[in-house]
Amino acid sequence: MVTVDPTLIAGIDTITNTAEITDDGANGPDPTPGDNTDDEPTPVEATPNLAIIKDDGGLTAPAGGIITYTLTYTNTGDQDAIGVVITDIVPAHTTFISSTSTPGWNCTPDDSAGSTCTLNIGTVAAGTGGSATFTVVVDQPLPAGVDPITNTAEITDDGANGPDPTPDDNSSTDDTPIDAVPDLIIAKDADGITTVPGGLITYTLTYTNAGIQDATGIVITETVPNYTSFDPGNSSVGWDCDPDNLSGSTCILNLGTVPSGTSDTITFTVIIESPLSAGGETITNTVIITDDGDNGPDPTPDDNSDNEETPVDASPDLTLIKTDNQTNTVPGATLVYTLTYANVGDQDASDVEINETVPRGTTFNADAGTPGWSCNDNAPAGTNCTLSIGTLPVSTTGSVTFAVALDNPLEDGLTTVANQATITSSNDADDPTPDNNSDTDTTNFTVGSLGNFVWIDTNKDSIQDNNETGIGGVIVNLYDADNNLIATTITDPSGLYEFTNLGPGAYYVEVELPEEYAFSPQGQDGNDSQDSDVDIETGRTNLITLEPGENDPDWDAGIYTLDPTAIVLVSFTANHAGDEVKVRWETSAEINTWGFHLYRSTDKDRANAERVTSEIILAQGRGQSGTTYSWTDTNVSADETYTYWLEETEVNGTSHEYGSTTAVYRTEEAEYNVFLPLITLSQMPE
Repeated sequence: MVTVDPTLIAGIDTITNTAEITDDGANGPDPTPGDNTDDEPTPVEATPNLAIIKDDGGLTAPAGGIITYTLTYTNTGDQDAIGVVITDIVPAHTTFISSTSTPGWNCTPDDSAGSTCTLNIGTVAAGTGGSATFTVVVDQPLPAGVDPITNTAEITDDGANGPDPTPDDNSSTDDTPIDAVPDLIIAKDADGITTVPGGLITYTLTYTNAGIQDATGIVITETVPNYTSFDPGNSSVGWDCDPDNLSGSTCILNLGTVPSGTSDTITFTVIIESPLSAGGETITNTVIITDDGDNGPDPTPDDNSDNEETPVDASPDLTLIKTDNQTNTVPGATLVYTLTYANVGDQDASDVEINETVPRGTTFNADAGTPGWSCNDNAPAGTNCTLSIGTLPVSTTGSVTFAVALDNPLEDGLTTVANQATITSSNDADDPTPDNNSDTDTTNFTVGSLGNFVWIDTNKDSIQDNNETGIGGVIVNLYDADNNLIATTITDPSGLYEFTNLGPGAYYVEVELPEEYAFSPQGQDGNDSQDSDVDIETGRTNLITLEPGENDPDWDAGIYTLDPTAIVLVSFTANHAGDEVKVRWETSAEINTWGFHLYRSTDKDRANAERVTSEIILAQGRGQSGTTYSWTDTNVSADETYTYWLEETEVNGTSHEYGSTTAVYRTEEAEYNVFLPLITLSQMPE
């Protein structure tokens, strides 16, 4: 029995054993020597078993990077392998590098991708192995979609020792991820132009793939800017705009594949609208470049878009013309200014406003002008008023009105009313003709006056005599026809007064009577320039009609001093006790007194008082130093309050009134002493 070696050299596939028999030859040679030996061949079941493993060390390679594969091979069979060869095909998008690979590689036809490279190993004894390296450089740039780099190595022998029992491990594949993406850049340039309404902007769009891999599915996207429309005739071919060529539409241009490291240009042209809408001082346009994303995200997305701002040489040109259509006016009149405005520029004006200031000598009249002014009705002079017009398109005109009521009377020294209006907008800073953005209208005043004289009518005849003088310091009021006080003045030392700067209309002159004076009778001789023109009770003239520009100096008032009081009243009292009121009065002097009457009211109002003395109470103290009087009123009730007035009547019929005194019911008698001046003087009927 023999034991076969555990590993056999190559070529051993049979064990042959031979046996021989011999003798010592003493008996002569064997007559049949051919059967003195015998052999037995025994087949040997033994083969090589090759295996190979390829490994890139877990590398991720960039474009242009080096991949070194380690090829580890073994013979795990029980027989040596001879004629061993490793075969590697240079992967796509790479080139073989012999200088950094195991010596001995032979590539056909060359080192480029797809070439077949072999390395002769020779004999690999059973149970042994080894390693080799295979190095490639990745192409730069890479086409789109390349990821990863795939490489397969294969090991074989000459087959003399039979087929490999496990052929699946005679080859090995390794995938190396590629760190490579496109890097798209786009730049927009309008060549620094300034355009005009109706002009063109041609944007040059320069696009680049600065990455290390081709980009696919490239699309350039534009949005037609505000205030423009797309001009396909002056743009690169292929733009597709949705829904149309107007502002806001989205336009795309499909470029397909842009290889790594390449660049090109296209154009995108727009037409500026004419006239230009408000807000269109600058045209802003943004472009975007994208790919299909199949090759990973762009490493620098900020340069995938670009915008360009192009100024437009356009502006509104606002004009304003103001007129009240009259040269002269009068105090108290209403002036209605017509403000005609227009935009004669080449751009719409936005937020247009007309600004007014209520002129001196006037107040704002809201009802007589265009509604919408910012100031309140009757706003005084100096008030700023604004009217909003809004957007004013090019070649558009319009008009509004602004009304003021002139003061009446006007302040001294004011001879004209001057009013300026200004038109503005939020985008008219570059108005080419700013001087016509405002206009002033000046209107002259035609004024009148009223006067003129308050004098002391010594002889009480209501006629101005040469020896009669004026009286200064008398208050004179001017009322309009509706009894509204509109002016007050005071007579000068010579008795003259004047209301100036008056408009046409109807007026009353009222003279306030000084104490201890009475008015002369009104209009005694029909001479308006010489007689007294005021009512003796009210101090007012008749209604005066003043024409435009009229100066009427014929309104005079004669006054005279009152005679000394007919009596000197020491006391005047009333005492309400029980069902009667005792009225008492005491005089210290009576000159021409004939007698007395008493008047009574229950509401303290003289106008409602009634005479309660049925007959005159005859005077008892005339020519003496006065006396005391008493009269009992029995027509009373305890729950009423009574007020009394005392009327003194002289022998010539002239009467004087004194009072009042009020009696309130009391349980104890009480008197109220009242000392009052002369109230009225009237002529008693004959």
